[in-house]
Amino acid sequence: MSDFSVPDGTYHQWQASHDISSKELKIGDIGIKESGGVGKYNHIGIYSGDGKWIHCNYSRNGVTLEKTDIFKFYRRFNNVVFEDDKQSKPNSNKKKEDDEMIEQKEFIVNNKKIKLDTIFKDNKNYVSLQSLKDANVLDASYDKVKKIAVITSK
Repeated sequence: MSDFSVPDGTYHQWQASHDISSKELKIGDIGIKESGGVGKYNHIGIYSGDGKWIHCNYSRNGVTLEKTDIFKFYRRFNNVVFEDDKQSKPNSNKKKEDDEMIEQKEFIVNNKKIKLDTIFKDNKNYVSLQSLKDANVLDASYDKVKKIAVITSK
């Protein structure tokens, strides 16, 4: 419904998110138990407000909603902007996220004009592989065995 997909696994969710402080936590943010999204006993929870987390608690037979302090790293998925955080005009196509400016720009790829989300950070412009994949410019996948991204142009 939100047109946002969440990658599978703690490592990929870590890579698709950025650090936030405990004071910045909002409903829908995630908590990750171990740094980098890696670790034999890593675990993720979804913040539900008032210090409570939704997560799978095997000792309590499944998914629970509870106050817990097991999550040490608070993260927000990249390109998620909450309504009350928007700094721009309602109809603007720009969003400010910390020191990043996200803007949709036109590019010419294979002699075709396409619009892609760009991120301006540290005086550089970036386009994500996912947006190029969504625009049907390239194919990208993740090889779990070799632990590398596989990118092919179309």
